Amino acid sequence: MILLGPGIEAGREAHVIIETKRGKSLGAKTYSRQAVEDTRIPGAAGGLHPD
Repeated sequence: MILLGPGIEAGREAHVIIETKRGKSLGAKTYSRQAVEDTRIPGAAGGLHPD
């Protein structure tokens, strides 16, 4: 099973997780650890900022 992060642990809740946090690890496949925590802070998209 493949799931998208955050808050999911590979090897326990899924075979593979795909990292969804923006940054250098975005889209990375993980087979044996937890996805990066959700910061609850939205990022800019298309040059628009949420604030």
